[in-house]
Amino acid sequence: APLVFVRPSELRNAEWVDIDLDSAEWRYTVTKTNAPHIVPLSRQSMEILRELHPLTGRGRFVFPGARTND
Repeated sequence: APLVFVRPSELRNAEWVDIDLDSAEWRYTVTKTNAPHIVPLSRQSMEILRELHPLTGRGRFVFPGARTND
């Protein structure tokens, strides 16, 4: 959460469909307010996402739980 300045719960629920690796943006709807939100992704967070994509990119969530199929 420190690299992207969002609530931990929003980061845990991040979906690959909302991550744009080309423009380095994460676009999603804020759960608490139901408002659209654009998070610019830092170089460090992009490095992490690019390393993570081969592992979890086929599923729905960026950080899937151990007990989920996504």
